[in-house]
Amino acid sequence: MEYVVEGKAYWAFLKEAKQDARPYQLLVVPSDPVLQKYKDQGYRTNDFSVSSTETIEGIRIAKQHKYGAPPVYDKNQKRIYLDQEIPNGTKVKVKFDTWKVDDEKYGKIKGTRLLAVMLLEDLPLPFDRVESFASEDEENFEGDQIQSFENHETIGSKIFKFWDKYGSAIIVLVFLYFIYSYIENAKEEREQRMALFEQCIEENNIKLFGTETRDEMVARMKAGDSLTEQELETFFSEEEQKAYDDDLSRYFLEVQEKCGEVGDL
Repeated sequence: MEYVVEGKAYWAFLKEAKQDARPYQLLVVPSDPVLQKYKDQGYRTNDFSVSSTETIEGIRIAKQHKYGAPPVYDKNQKRIYLDQEIPNGTKVKVKFDTWKVDDEKYGKIKGTRLLAVMLLEDLPLPFDRVESFASEDEENFEGDQIQSFENHETIGSKIFKFWDKYGSAIIVLVFLYFIYSYIENAKEEREQRMALFEQCIEENNIKLFGTETRDEMVARMKAGDSLTEQELETFFSEEEQKAYDDDLSRYFLEVQEKCGEVGDL
């Protein structure tokens, strides 16, 4: 049979604890009639101290640790999970069942087993029921300082926010800038070398390879004009081709000799 008893809880151990093998339990102090009924039915009560000068009689309700912590509910019967034990004097409602055994040595033994706990009042918040260590003037000063620091944004935090927002774009822009600079520098260098090459050709009076007649015929063929039979015979003749190749070899040898690396474009 399952029962519910209401009262104030003391010395509770309800929080889940894997490393602690103590039974989960709490001591409940119900109303006097309920406590008397509990004793009349043969259940044991306990006297326990709540201070150095006060002792209270109540009911110890427990369960073995190996069966796990009992569920705890708030006053709206919503399941909660404790991060600290409930304070002494907290109003609770405890669900339990009873058991009894016949022992050859001790005779009939009756007891209770803890099933669940419902808190009938809110637990104190972490900063409730505490006294300020500072004086009132110090508290006001600290409060002003906290407000000031909260509203003050450091240069470092501004830089971090800016980099977090625009850092990727900045990296891409810097990368593109270096590529552009490399291309422009290469272009400028090539133009400078070309100018030096042309200056070298002019100063050394190096004659360009090829004949005007042959170049003119090439230009006409590229433009789609038809050459006469005599022009075609001249263009494709072995003598013309050999003369052109010889002139080309002469040109490169002369450039290499007189202009050196300047001509290596």
